Amino acid sequence: MLPAPIDGVSLEDKQQITRLLSENGANIAQLNTVRKQLSKVKGGRLRDACNAGQMATLVISDVLGDPLDVIASGPTVENSTTASDALLILQQLNLTTMTPTSIISALKQQATEASPLNTGNTASQVHIIGNIQTAVAAATAKAKSLGYEVESIAHTSFEGEVNNVARDHANWIQEHISSSNKRALITGGEPVVTLSDANTRGKGGRNQQLVLAALVEILRDGTWPAKAVLISGGTDGEDGPTDAAGAKLCTEQLQTPISESLEPEPYLRNNDAYHFFEQIDGLIKTGPTHTNVCDIRVALIGE
Repeated sequence: MLPAPIDGVSLEDKQQITRLLSENGANIAQLNTVRKQLSKVKGGRLRDACNAGQMATLVISDVLGDPLDVIASGPTVENSTTASDALLILQQLNLTTMTPTSIISALKQQATEASPLNTGNTASQVHIIGNIQTAVAAATAKAKSLGYEVESIAHTSFEGEVNNVARDHANWIQEHISSSNKRALITGGEPVVTLSDANTRGKGGRNQQLVLAALVEILRDGTWPAKAVLISGGTDGEDGPTDAAGAKLCTEQLQTPISESLEPEPYLRNNDAYHFFEQIDGLIKTGPTHTNVCDIRVALIGE
């Protein structure tokens, strides 16, 4: 959204390293640590180039915990990372030899130079106007207005692996399924997915994977509860390299002839949740929402 590569590094080089980092498990902090060093405007450099005297930044956060220097790579806030940090990340992820030589050369040169002081005279004020807490609070208010008793959690730090997060939601459903009241669990966060081998890997995203993993967890103990619904989606309308925002699951979807012959575990194992949910009308397709505050999940019990 705000590309301005440093001299000697092309936009294509930045796009390539972004793909490499994403495909090899880099989290958003690692991703932006590398990208900041390759930009003329990120990492506070936009602020430093401004002569307006005062600057106000309105932030919609797509990073848990709202670290200002990580969100959008922090173009108007002080950079807390260095080129040496970026080189270390590439080394830790075994990407050094796959990274474009222009990027390695630029990072090594920056690492040998003293970090420049803030040369701008602009005072910067930063205001967070939206984040995962905002989304969870809005969803909670809506659920309460519909008569649900609500438990809500907006995570502010690393959640862990998606299958573990799915297990937590499956356990909640099983623990509350006998409740006579309408109940809801609303959570927000952004788990990570451990990818299967590229030769067997299918199509999907972490939200689709979460709902499928919760289904597998519950089926180990029996059948999907009649009164339970589970939804997980990306607030930006995107979930992995697919046209879906996430997935939904209820009893009706599992009572079709097609679904009765489906075995969910192979789809889960091969990161192929998209093709599982495609067959039972379980994909959520909103199109781009043009904003992003991570992922939101809703589990419902009751009529």
